[in-house]
Amino acid sequence: MPSIVSTEATMIKEDNITKQKELVPEQCAILVVDPDTTARLKIVNQLKEIGFTYVSETESHDTGLRRLTTKPYTHVVFSTVSNNIHYHDFLRTAVSTSPETIPLPMASTPNPDQVYEAIMLGARGFIVVPCEKDALERLFELSVREELALGAELQNLDRNKVLASLMCSGLDDLAEALRKSRGRSTKDIEALSEHFRNQSRMARSFCTGGEEELLRVVSEHLIKQSFKEPSRLGKLRRRIAAKRKQKK
Repeated sequence: MPSIVSTEATMIKEDNITKQKELVPEQCAILVVDPDTTARLKIVNQLKEIGFTYVSETESHDTGLRRLTTKPYTHVVFSTVSNNIHYHDFLRTAVSTSPETIPLPMASTPNPDQVYEAIMLGARGFIVVPCEKDALERLFELSVREELALGAELQNLDRNKVLASLMCSGLDDLAEALRKSRGRSTKDIEALSEHFRNQSRMARSFCTGGEEELLRVVSEHLIKQSFKEPSRLGKLRRRIAAKRKQKK
């Protein structure tokens, strides 16, 4: 059985950590974050078998974020299940505090929205666990080439439909915030606006068939949404509008 590399025993040397275009395991430093001890150590062992020399691990996402600020890592592999911080917050903080580190979330049964939400937040791929060693190595190879590291389980996703859904959801959130603020600019609106712009940029980067095809799918999604049953708030607005019309 391969030896398990403990956090304390793994000494990460900054001189050996370089940005790569081709995968060189000896020049990588990987942080694995997962509250599930069995799953975490399985990934650690697989990474060692592949040939990665510098591997650190922790069960706490909070501890993982602290590690990212004190030591250089080329990759952080983290579970979407956390007992102390939502993985969205972990990913946002990891990207902002350690922009050179490649984030790779992992989950056993991710849904399309979860995968692309993570990508929108800065993930460079997604690992479906359990993952075979060869497949795991392939994902790391894709990540250092700045390609989207998705396993075979996720290759058949209809990217444009998922991206369109996420973009329209972000636009809905922004529109609702604008309605509530009555046109006044607030920090929430600025944050939602920036989030929507990021979603749009990522959609353009990861769509299939080019921007025209993405625009077609977005249009179809909006048309379908228009036929859906309105929300309770929407129904209330319609009743109020109808009453006002009657008074006139």
